[in-house]
Amino acid sequence: MALYRIADLIIEITPKYDYTPRMCAPYEIESGTPDMRICVREDEISAEQAPDVPHSRGYLESLAIYRKIAEQMAAHQGFLAHGAVIALDGCAYMFCAPSGTGKTTHLRLWQALYPDTVVINGDKPLIRQKDGRMYAYGTPWAGKEGLQTNAGAVLCGICVLSRAQHNSITPIARDQVMAALAQHVYFPTDQSAAQTLSLLAELSRSVPVYSLCCNTDADAARLSYQTLRHKE
Repeated sequence: MALYRIADLIIEITPKYDYTPRMCAPYEIESGTPDMRICVREDEISAEQAPDVPHSRGYLESLAIYRKIAEQMAAHQGFLAHGAVIALDGCAYMFCAPSGTGKTTHLRLWQALYPDTVVINGDKPLIRQKDGRMYAYGTPWAGKEGLQTNAGAVLCGICVLSRAQHNSITPIARDQVMAALAQHVYFPTDQSAAQTLSLLAELSRSVPVYSLCCNTDADAARLSYQTLRHKE
């Protein structure tokens, strides 16, 4: 059993294998009153195994643990998103897209052009509403590249990314934002799904959301940077 501070929450995790403690080591704290207590059963670990893609029990347990955290986030005004988050000058920006579309490539373009850019999380950040604002947080669960930082920042803009030959960015209409973002949000399986939907609605109202069609040239990052920063 150990305590971790993740997304400004104290989470007690009791693992069976050593994979998760190693992965979460930068987030470990010595003391505090837990906001969540997480322990998973062997059958929940087994349920994470994808067909024909063998993984260690420790790795599968880490997935089951994060799923349980995600299931409880609505009670703490938060949810798990599938996206890549960077931060610059105290503001966070999230890029959402299916795996393999180019989120990590776009982050690296930002880092090359704007060296002070910090990758908060490259794949599975946590989003929380606090004090009337939306915050994006790094977590140890960060996709195959493992890009993450134990930090959080106010979420100031979101781009739904798609590949294109030429770069363009347009605001997503307010009545379409929910549909555009919902496919990139983890919805709990219990009654807290309604709370997650409510949080997503608030995010849609309070954070500018764009459709970013882009290639892998540096101009793609310049375009998203100029647009997102202009809207702060």
